[in-house]
Amino acid sequence: MAFVSYDTVHARPADARGEPGAAGDVSVVEGSAGIAALEPAWREIAAAARDEAVFLSFGYALAAARYHEARGERVAAALVEWAGRPACLLAVAVVRRTGARIAVALGDPVTQYSDVLIARTAPTRLADVALRAIATRGAIDLFEFRRTRGDSALTPALVRLSASSVETREAPFADLTAEDDAQSLLLRIAGAKHKRERARSRRRLGERGALAFEVFRGAAAVDPLAEAFRTKAARLARSGLFSPVIDDPNALALLQAAARDPEDGAAVVVARLTVGGAAAAYEVGLVRGGRFHAYLGAVDDAFAGASPGKVVMEETFCWAKARGLGVYDLLPPGDRYKREWSTGAVTTRDFLAPATLRGRLYAGPWLKRVRPALRDALRRMPPPLRRLATRAAVAAGIR
Repeated sequence: MAFVSYDTVHARPADARGEPGAAGDVSVVEGSAGIAALEPAWREIAAAARDEAVFLSFGYALAAARYHEARGERVAAALVEWAGRPACLLAVAVVRRTGARIAVALGDPVTQYSDVLIARTAPTRLADVALRAIATRGAIDLFEFRRTRGDSALTPALVRLSASSVETREAPFADLTAEDDAQSLLLRIAGAKHKRERARSRRRLGERGALAFEVFRGAAAVDPLAEAFRTKAARLARSGLFSPVIDDPNALALLQAAARDPEDGAAVVVARLTVGGAAAAYEVGLVRGGRFHAYLGAVDDAFAGASPGKVVMEETFCWAKARGLGVYDLLPPGDRYKREWSTGAVTTRDFLAPATLRGRLYAGPWLKRVRPALRDALRRMPPPLRRLATRAAVAAGIR
């Protein structure tokens, strides 16, 4: 199967369904209390939005707002109406760095796609209205949106705002509808060699005990989610690596709170592979509509030599296919192992959009020159020192 990369940032035509002038009321709220007050409108838009907006369900957004407040960061959201109904929502967290007020995607860095929540029938240019409302009423110096998909309405809105793209990545995905059954699809995607490797992993694991595959959703996923985070954190620590998500208990709490949401909680999925009753590997994902978003994989060191990660991914892939999901989204970046499970990829970009002179000054020397140089220096450090330095760098806004 051919691997196809999609980059639609310049491909979207002018929206024929309406201009920003057709928008109705625009309101900006702040804080988790403001987000909570928008619940009816938020859920109405989410029900009519595209499946890629997985990090903008109401349950996730409310948990993310509380996550930012616990870090001393401000939260703002702009609601735009169209044709008399709620139609568009843009939510951000406002962080301060060297005196600049920087708006990032709500939930960043836990959130893996920066996006805008917009009803499918509404004009995509409502995203422009929401951006301007946040910039003016939210007292923003700079927008910094990471991993913005090329097919998101937020991307052309940022381009029209004269945003600059500072980093490009790919988000691989598998089209689960390309074959009638998952194994035939995997054979087309990864080939016979990959199939043999997965079978060998199963045999080696089977020598240590019976294999079992379990899937937990919603509130039932809360404890297995913590297990997956602990397993991943231990592996990162031994490798001298630091993650602002995995190593932050507040990030885990965010996802657990989202899992407990009475309406959206089932979106949080934890798949677990056990060998002889002991956990060997996890695949954590988020489901929205017809898409499974593979958020996190974790392997226990005791079983790592037998590659249980391949087995749990295969089982999760088959689980998603069996439940009628159409896309297995592996999220950015486009690592080699992800491409082995994918039929294509969508381009994502990191955008900077200054809204004030202070924002332009911050975006210029710091984000375009100093921060990349510091990142390169971190990559060259020995593992133990790199972990300590990365932790300090993340606290300073170097991500």
